[in-house]
Amino acid sequence: MNKHDRLQNRLNEHRLWIESEEQQGTQLNLSQSDQSMGHFEEALLAQARFGWTDLNGANLRSADLSKAYLRKADLTRALLWKATLAEANLAGARLVAADLGQADLSGTHCLETDFSQADLRQANLNDADLQDARLVQTNLRQANLGRGHLVWANFKEANLEKADFTDADLSCANLLGATRVTVEQLLVAKTLHKTQLDADLLERIRAEGPQLLERPEYGEGYRKPLQAD
Repeated sequence: MNKHDRLQNRLNEHRLWIESEEQQGTQLNLSQSDQSMGHFEEALLAQARFGWTDLNGANLRSADLSKAYLRKADLTRALLWKATLAEANLAGARLVAADLGQADLSGTHCLETDFSQADLRQANLNDADLQDARLVQTNLRQANLGRGHLVWANFKEANLEKADFTDADLSCANLLGATRVTVEQLLVAKTLHKTQLDADLLERIRAEGPQLLERPEYGEGYRKPLQAD
């Protein structure tokens, strides 16, 4: 049996494990393995384990990775277009230049995740935890970041055209040099306390929404930053 057939058998066992509610089959565990350039398009990978796995350039288009464990995984240049990653653990993962267009990342755990130069157009990041995440030069056009925990996230030179920040916590986030972001987008955020903004945006926020620049009272819907002042 070749490598491709062995992997397909493991994927079939994982599907059985999911569909039988863990009563049959075996959970897929590919942690610390080399799956670079692998083909997982439309695969059922919910709750699968990919911690520290090399998925560089892998094809995961439309795959179901909901609640998957991807801590410290390398997904550089991976194809994740329309993939479902809802509630997945992506802490410390590397998704540099990955294609995540229209992907569902709602409720994901993305502490210190690197999305630099990734394509997140129309992605759903609602209620995602992106504390300390890198989104440098990332395309977030029409992305949903509503209710996101974006404390210390780095959006430097990111494309934020029509991105939705409704009720997002942008405390200490870096938006310097971010393009196509408007005051109207930021006025619906939950807080902009110590957010780094270009001078023209900061001036207008001070005029139109000065309360957003004040230190928030954590609680009542706020998630306190790990190192909040």
